[in-house]
Amino acid sequence: MMSHVGPKLRSPASGHGQTLLFVAAAIALAVLPFFTSGYQQFQLGQFLVLLIAVHALNLLAGVGGQISLGNGAFYAVGAYAYAIAFQTFGIGHGFALLIAMMAAGLAGLVIGTAGMRLQGTHLALATFAVAVAMPQFLRFSGMEPLTGGPGGILIDMPSPPFGLEIASDLYLFFLVSAVALAVLWVGENMARGRLGRMLIAARDNPVAAASTGGLDVGPLRVKLFVVTAAMTGIAGGLNAMLTLFVSPDGFTLFLSISLLVGIVIGGLGSLLGSIIGTFFVFFVPDLVGRVSHSATGVMFGGIIVACMFFAPNGAVGLLRAARNFIKKNLRNARPIRNIITRIHANEG
Repeated sequence: MMSHVGPKLRSPASGHGQTLLFVAAAIALAVLPFFTSGYQQFQLGQFLVLLIAVHALNLLAGVGGQISLGNGAFYAVGAYAYAIAFQTFGIGHGFALLIAMMAAGLAGLVIGTAGMRLQGTHLALATFAVAVAMPQFLRFSGMEPLTGGPGGILIDMPSPPFGLEIASDLYLFFLVSAVALAVLWVGENMARGRLGRMLIAARDNPVAAASTGGLDVGPLRVKLFVVTAAMTGIAGGLNAMLTLFVSPDGFTLFLSISLLVGIVIGGLGSLLGSIIGTFFVFFVPDLVGRVSHSATGVMFGGIIVACMFFAPNGAVGLLRAARNFIKKNLRNARPIRNIITRIHANEG
């Protein structure tokens, strides 16, 4: 079971520290292409895209206390909205990405409003149904003129704007990196800000938040649902931009489950947890597949079960426990050091 351990309120100093970390990450991503191949840049771009989607679900679950099994559907909405806007209607890739964000946000508004009174298992099941239905909807013959049906949509590579003389794949890497950092920064500031504090209060004690704090918990949760769905839609649009192809087979229930596995492994309410969880979801299946092609699913599932058993609060929870253990032992060791010092002093 995942415990709803949300992020603690950070001090202004820690907020400045996080801004510095984002600046450092931007600098690192700016110089990385000089030391990596095109394929490695593509892989890192995909990692950043998945990180956006995992962190969006982490904010929904860690800050808002809402478990969704349907975020893969928002990912699909964003991807198809981008593909249709850019490829079918010829809209510029920047505006197409904005359309992907708004389309997924609108889908989040509809589903969030419909499930406003649902929590826990009931909300998970409702969103699960959306994730199951999405591939079938995309294959529906009546939608084929827009979605391309089972065959999907091939997408052209976007060209650098303003006549910039830069390779298209390098431009794409810089664009994905910039958008990913911006979206993650906005998400983190939302979690630290007034909306985040209200959501944490509603998560921890919704009755007290409504009666004492005067919070309208239902609409507050819908707002978070819309924001995180829009973030996931941006991730879907970026993925379509990177892979140059969308089809129903890329947005099955497994995608939603993978996002959930990411926050379970990494830990709730933390960007570091999202990074660790994304690393697990992105790299571990491939590493396990190299060990044994026939038992990939079994080994991957076994690793997840072991992580749940030994680190029920995720990797971040395990790191926090280790830090607290070290601090406690250092405090206990201090009096012993003082006694030893006094003995040596008396001997002298």
